[in-house]
Amino acid sequence: MHFSINDLKLLLMSLIISSIISSIIVYILTSTFNLELQFMFSNWVIDISAGLALIFSLILIIRERNRKIEGKKYVSLFIAISLWFSAEIIYTYYQSILRVDVPYPSYADSLWLLGYIFMAYHLYSSFYYWNKKKKFSESSVFIITIFSVLLILFLVQSSAITYSTDIYLILVDILYHIADGIILIPALVLLWNLRHKKILYIHRALISIFVILNTFANVGYIFTFNSGINIIIEHAWIWDLIYNLSYILLAGALFWYDKLIKILNKKIDQSVILNKKQFQLMEKQNKFESIGNNSYLCIDKENIKDTINKLITNAKTKISLLIFIRNKYSHNLITNLNLSLTNFKISNNPKIRILFDNLDNLKLLLSTTPANLDIKYEKIAKILRADMIILITDNQHLLYIDLTNKINSDRILAIYSTDNNIILHFCNLFEYLIDLSELREQSSEYDEE
Repeated sequence: MHFSINDLKLLLMSLIISSIISSIIVYILTSTFNLELQFMFSNWVIDISAGLALIFSLILIIRERNRKIEGKKYVSLFIAISLWFSAEIIYTYYQSILRVDVPYPSYADSLWLLGYIFMAYHLYSSFYYWNKKKKFSESSVFIITIFSVLLILFLVQSSAITYSTDIYLILVDILYHIADGIILIPALVLLWNLRHKKILYIHRALISIFVILNTFANVGYIFTFNSGINIIIEHAWIWDLIYNLSYILLAGALFWYDKLIKILNKKIDQSVILNKKQFQLMEKQNKFESIGNNSYLCIDKENIKDTINKLITNAKTKISLLIFIRNKYSHNLITNLNLSLTNFKISNNPKIRILFDNLDNLKLLLSTTPANLDIKYEKIAKILRADMIILITDNQHLLYIDLTNKINSDRILAIYSTDNNIILHFCNLFEYLIDLSELREQSSEYDEE
């Protein structure tokens, strides 16, 4: 990751410490000899942990409300957490108010089971994005699926044997086992396949661990319940401890995600403003004047196409192209870029990555793109503060076109630079935008068609 990690280390340590402290509190409160106090205290702590997860999920979808397609998976997660939080409150009501020692099954279970539908949508949406982007190991998907299916079959058979005459209890147990198995598969696959260097790794890992812990607690709860009322009462504190820890990790995953988005948005805004100011200073120079050590060169409107052609033709290893255009003055420039990418021989076959915002611009750019070019596309997941085209080749040559300037024949439109510091800043901008796109799991619209 291309930003300071100090805040994130502090955040991770805070998450670990809060998880430990919360678990200790649950253990102390549930170790009391008074059964009513034990149930009351443990339920309160779990309700608070689930409530934190609900609050963080609400904050997240409010901040991401402008993300339409990509935001659906987090709206789904919010609904799932809302249903599970409501179920926890109802469960607390049964034990604390109605004095039911083990309210299973109850109305709370209907909410828990309904929540699985929305949690499954969230997890499988993420599974689909990452499998399409990185292609998960087929062996990992196969092994995890077989393991989950065998586990479900074993648990279903165990419940059927235990409650051979109680169809209602068998049905509730089976629904829990199937629901747990359904969400366990994508959670395990994501945890197995995502690399720790990915910006989304900790967020996805924490959600996967939440699913694993929650499934383990469900299996343990149902198993001890099947063993007898005294057994479940004696061991309830264990499952309460695990349920609470799982909710803490889920809340931490959402808080971590929100923190990363804010850091990346700040870094992107700072980078755009800083680099634009630097180039605005260059524009004030006489366009025929040699600037510094020839690391800057102002390009007239008439010479932009030739400059683009030269940079792309001479590219050896890498071409990075960012196109962010919200207004209606882009057709000729995009057409010139397209001609440069397709009509000129690129002998070294460099890797090309294109960051785009507007699908119409991308389609125009791809109108005659040969199939043999190695091109990867990333849809920009943020509205930038300026319309621009940025072309970087081999991390050594930069062409910056600021389209927010009024275009006329007397105006300098683009700046070419070989300054290492400036190029590094813009390369970091590319990485920030790619990180933000991956963090939001935003697929390229072009790839989906």
